[in-house]
Amino acid sequence: MGASRSFLAVSIAFPAFLAGLAVLGYELYSKAQNERNEVVQRLVRDVKEIGLLAVFPGTAVLLVIIVLLRLHQLRILRIYQNRKSVDDYLAIGSKRVIEKHQIPFHRDVASACYFSEEKTDFAKLLTQVLIGNMQIENRRFLISDDGFRANNYRSYMLNETSTPPRL
Repeated sequence: MGASRSFLAVSIAFPAFLAGLAVLGYELYSKAQNERNEVVQRLVRDVKEIGLLAVFPGTAVLLVIIVLLRLHQLRILRIYQNRKSVDDYLAIGSKRVIEKHQIPFHRDVASACYFSEEKTDFAKLLTQVLIGNMQIENRRFLISDDGFRANNYRSYMLNETSTPPRL
């Protein structure tokens, strides 16, 4: 799935999830137990039956949501290169889960972060999720190498080569 499609999915699913939590909270705290929605009554009954073990799935769901939101925040949707000045770029990233913002930058302030390359697969994944694999000025991002037209575009943007790609 492309970055724009995943952005659309998150920007629709996250507010829907928050609305569901709001309805759940309203049902729990404002209505009597016999007046609640069937789904809410079933959830309350299941949590009472499980008891203290309900903490584990709740914590797991919360951890997954936090990791997915962090990935959504780090991800760059698109990068545009200026045709007149090949050293200038414009990145489109996510802002506040449902908004997009533009990040103009010069290739001198962009760099790749390779410190996770020598780690195990899980440590590499965890490092990229928490920190990203690219830095523009003081902000970290996560980019996919497959999203570039060719490797020379990526390597030029990240100051790995000094030969500009043919546009």
